[in-house]
Amino acid sequence: MNNLPDKLVKQAPKSEGYAVLLLEDNPGDAIIVEEYLREYIQNLELVHVETFKEASTKIDRRPLPFDAVLLDLTVPDKAGMDLVKSMAAKVGQTPIIVLTGYSDEMFSVKSLEMGVADYLLKGEFNAFALYKSLLYGVEKNKMNRRLNAANKTLVAALDIARLGRWYFDVQKNAFECSEEMWAMLGLPGKCGYLTRSAYSEMILPADLHLFELGFSEMMRTENGCEIEHRISTLDNEQKHVFLRGEATKNEKGEVIGMDGVIQDITTRKKHEVQRNLLESVITHANDTVIITKGENTDKPGPEIVYVNQAFTNLTGYEASEAIGKSPRFLQGPDTSREELDKLKHAMIEREACQIEVVNYSKFGEPYWIEMSVVPILDADGSCTHFISIQRDVTERKKHEQTLIDLTENLEHQVASRTQELQSAHELLHYHYSELKDSLVYAQSVQRAILGTEVHLNQLFKESFLMAESRDLVSGDFLWCHEVGKNLRMVAVADCTGHGVPGALLSMIAHQLLNQSIRVKRLTNPAKILQNVHVELLKIYKPNHQVARQYNGMDVGLLVVDESNETIHYCGARQNLYCAYKGKITRMKGNKFTIGEMSANQVDSKLETISRKYKPGEKFYLSSDGILDQFGGNQGKKLMNKGLVSMLEQFERLPMGEQGVAIRKAYLDWKGDQDQTDDVLVMGISP
Repeated sequence: MNNLPDKLVKQAPKSEGYAVLLLEDNPGDAIIVEEYLREYIQNLELVHVETFKEASTKIDRRPLPFDAVLLDLTVPDKAGMDLVKSMAAKVGQTPIIVLTGYSDEMFSVKSLEMGVADYLLKGEFNAFALYKSLLYGVEKNKMNRRLNAANKTLVAALDIARLGRWYFDVQKNAFECSEEMWAMLGLPGKCGYLTRSAYSEMILPADLHLFELGFSEMMRTENGCEIEHRISTLDNEQKHVFLRGEATKNEKGEVIGMDGVIQDITTRKKHEVQRNLLESVITHANDTVIITKGENTDKPGPEIVYVNQAFTNLTGYEASEAIGKSPRFLQGPDTSREELDKLKHAMIEREACQIEVVNYSKFGEPYWIEMSVVPILDADGSCTHFISIQRDVTERKKHEQTLIDLTENLEHQVASRTQELQSAHELLHYHYSELKDSLVYAQSVQRAILGTEVHLNQLFKESFLMAESRDLVSGDFLWCHEVGKNLRMVAVADCTGHGVPGALLSMIAHQLLNQSIRVKRLTNPAKILQNVHVELLKIYKPNHQVARQYNGMDVGLLVVDESNETIHYCGARQNLYCAYKGKITRMKGNKFTIGEMSANQVDSKLETISRKYKPGEKFYLSSDGILDQFGGNQGKKLMNKGLVSMLEQFERLPMGEQGVAIRKAYLDWKGDQDQTDDVLVMGISP
């Protein structure tokens, strides 16, 4: 039975209403309970059910909880402790008053331990006792809810303030820590006791002596003591904390412990450092800083409340001469009205703004400033102040004007120079066109004189010629000649250089080849090339050393004698490629360049190779332009291996198609690479 005093019960307002759930399967007992309650409660909402299932449905459908539950221990679908547990789980903190006709002291104790508000025996309580028990349970529940809410508020406030509570037990020489303090120190597990020595180990060595002095003072004084120090938590985070405590004494006046709080003030300390740093920066900054009030953006303008030393250095005005005035006293005749209107609009709209204007010093001297103005707003969004940071840009403005003058002068010079270059370009274009026309004409002359694919086809029905000149005129050339009805000669030559130098040498070499046949009646390839070599050196005899170094010719000369199905070959640094039934072989040329060495060495360097040829056998000559061409995925030279691979791939095609296929393969190999040299590839089948 509760111990609520009768005086307090009688003072309770009888007009207060209560919503009560009555679980009672005996109609007579239910009527008695209702009469008892209405005797003391005027505004009573009584909901009567006879089974636990009905009670659960009423509880679930009700928007607000019942103020109390009156519970008979025996109902059709539940009874005893099972009913008490089920109802407690259903209603939560709502007070439950058990009404039973059986006296069981152990059961009543267990019920009360489970949170039952009261335990009443039917027939032994009256209306007042029931009302007093109900009122006690309801008011206790309200008080508990208020205490829980207050505790949550306190915990939230402690969390916001970063506060933790502690009690220091002198006998244990240890702190009994709250959850907040435990978490603040980065300690693992649940909160508990922390020895003084363990806490001292967390304090930074530089602050330990100060802490020990303060803690000893805290133990002696009854008015409390405060200590600020730094700690390193177990998770290696450095914090700045504030410790405050007061000694507690026993009846004999002996200090038995201390009550206190700990606060994490790390953020506050950082802000203090930043604030002090900012104050130092503003005070000692080279840029002028002006702070004004936030009102009076119209005349006479916002009032200055602070200027730094840089302001005095720039303007000549002391702080006492400027404070209380508007910054407008610094303006003058050359101050831009447009820039000032821009600033005024931004200040009215409470927006940041940056302008450049001319102001005037105390001595009337103008100076340029780059000014940034920022509004300072309070929590309500009202502007309390404006901060203006002003930088002296007078020298920069002078440099800018100098730059403008230099730019205008430079633009004039550039225009004049551009006109000169345009005239030179037109003259250069004229000479280029003349030169190009000459080269085009030289190309036509070279093609008319040197061998062409037409000449080749006249000698060999099965043949092709693939020629790719790097320039309009080429140093590579084809030479064809026929002696009698059965002797056919063909040569591929590569003269030193390309373009005009190579083309000039090709014309000389072509004439020397003709001279060897028509004048000296030579038919042996080695003898023909020996004669060309000797005659070429005669042409360059006045400057023989230059001729040996820079002017020469690599050439492959093939003579086909159809009367006895024999070929005769001599090569000067050129190979003859022979294809038969898918297999490629080479007849290697001599390591000798025509026009490179003296005449008395040529006999031992050039030799003719002769052999029978097979029906359907094919022969190919090539300048080194295709071999030295960079390309492919790795940008390397094609080399002999690459050319042989092409010939193996295409040699079974008709000769005309081979030329087309080799050209395409060459261009695919070259890709985006620049052409390095003139390219000439020839193929015949006797």
